[in-house]
Amino acid sequence: MPCSGDATQTCGGPVRINVFNSGRPPPVIVQSIKAGTGLWTYLGCFTDTVAARTLGTGVNIPAGTTAASCTAACQAAGGFLNAGIENGHECWCDNAIHPPTQRTSDADCRMLCEANHDEYCGNANRLAIYQFSPSGVPPGPQACLETSLTNFTLRAQFKNPPIEGPSSVPLKIVTVEMARNVLWTVISACSLCCSEWPSYSLQNSIFTPRSIAIPTQEMASTFTNDGESPNFVASIPAFPGSQSYCIMTDNAAPIGSPPLLAFDNKADAFSLCTNTSANGRQDVVFSPVTGHPHYLLDACQPINIQVLT
Repeated sequence: MPCSGDATQTCGGPVRINVFNSGRPPPVIVQSIKAGTGLWTYLGCFTDTVAARTLGTGVNIPAGTTAASCTAACQAAGGFLNAGIENGHECWCDNAIHPPTQRTSDADCRMLCEANHDEYCGNANRLAIYQFSPSGVPPGPQACLETSLTNFTLRAQFKNPPIEGPSSVPLKIVTVEMARNVLWTVISACSLCCSEWPSYSLQNSIFTPRSIAIPTQEMASTFTNDGESPNFVASIPAFPGSQSYCIMTDNAAPIGSPPLLAFDNKADAFSLCTNTSANGRQDVVFSPVTGHPHYLLDACQPINIQVLT
């Protein structure tokens, strides 16, 4: 269809659009910044509020905020070990990451930096946090202790325990959908929900709930995207399972504390979220995101999932 401003050019057509590409690479979340012999490494996207700052010291950068300029400013301002960029232009520093923050999906930290449109600088109420390593060696991913284990249960340990109420709650597998020859379940803290899977096993990183009603049932873990509940399926024929789970040591807890369940090599990305489409059931969510149809991110509570044997 001819363009209205220049009939010699084509401007799409009915229910059709011409798409052009500038050839420039898409914006990125910077993953690391060298600083002398040291190294700043991206930790992840974290929630933040004015009332409870995740990083406590704000730094003004007249030349504009980017991952490089913010980490440099935090280092110059007092040798801070954590730097965070937020809302496209803010820079925050601290030596600790303060509660009640929770880690969210990286997709939540995709506001362009005002000073450099090739990079992302967090988002509104979202901090992209970087951590400094003086040795120049980035913090490696926590190693899996076990990829196979039998007969265990799960407990949610709140990272920010409520002033009143328990600091942990038991978790169970609950049914969310049934169809012919297929059954889907999720991990939940629903105290009133029935569950026929009292214990679980891990076999070569495949999470397998064990049914007491149907001992021969083969239920296995599926792969979970950011923002979704870890889910499991029993089907005919049997689903082979996703090798995504393992058990890790809780390095922040006292010696002898229960180990943690990890998904995709991450033990620190789980939350309990109120499922608004299931009568307020408290379901486990992996890396919760903004704008999900079944929960509000700000109402999610970050947890560690303890493995009890």
